[in-house]
Amino acid sequence: MEVVILGMGAGGLAALKSLRTTEKELGVEPANVTVVAPEEGLPYSLCALPFSMCGELDECYLDRCDPDYLLMNDAKKVSAKVKSVDPKGGLVHLDNGGTLPYDRLLVSTGSLPFVPPVPGLDIEGVHFLASLLDSHGIREWVETGHTRCVVIGAGFVGIEAAVALAKLGCQVTVVEMLTWVLPRVFDEDVAAIAQKHLEAGGIDFRLGAQVTEVVPCEEGAVEAVMLGEERIECDTVVVGIGVRPNIGFLEGTGVETHHGILVKDDMQTSVPGIYAAGDVVEVRSRHTGSPTLGAI
Repeated sequence: MEVVILGMGAGGLAALKSLRTTEKELGVEPANVTVVAPEEGLPYSLCALPFSMCGELDECYLDRCDPDYLLMNDAKKVSAKVKSVDPKGGLVHLDNGGTLPYDRLLVSTGSLPFVPPVPGLDIEGVHFLASLLDSHGIREWVETGHTRCVVIGAGFVGIEAAVALAKLGCQVTVVEMLTWVLPRVFDEDVAAIAQKHLEAGGIDFRLGAQVTEVVPCEEGAVEAVMLGEERIECDTVVVGIGVRPNIGFLEGTGVETHHGILVKDDMQTSVPGIYAAGDVVEVRSRHTGSPTLGAI
């Protein structure tokens, strides 16, 4: 049996280990497993990137698994991005021109940063924090003297990015369209306590405000952001307003989606033989009983 796992994050790694454990328990012939991931090297913790960026955590501690994890679990890796999936032919098409046949497919491709419709987000000095390469890029940019920073979003990603930038010696302003920080986590009273703690660390806030434009200088890099009529001078912008499931390559496959992939109790999608796990999946909320995304 050919098994293809798309993604090498927590979901993909756990699925591989669980598969090998179950095969041994049942005494069945091991499947041929191929793991597809876009980056070379070991998978790493995205949640820990801000701590690595500011130097609090050495990059060696970001690794999610041992270097021989794939070897120990008898799997091979292909470094590429998924271009499309052909359920009828049982094929995964990759951006390097290759194809992989599968009998069972696990989609665990994680999330992508949400990009708001704000003019100027494509200019030099605007960053996202979604990969180790992004982390390196932000730190290198800041170390060249671009220390007046605006962070868009006061959720997990935005706040952690702001704290890391402050620890790098930057002047940081966080812009949040809602009226308190970490709005998906705290109510206003608790958020006020968190905000005071963050302000004591040198972070400024513009709450109940929205970035309407990123303004370039004559050379084309960031010069300021506009909050309606208010102008904030800056030379670095970090966008951290959330993520969305990385599932665009499933278009036309028949896999049922809402905000994320809808799955049955066994994690199988609406297409037989295709399963999903991790940030791409809508799980059933224990509080409401309704499907919801579980990405942090």
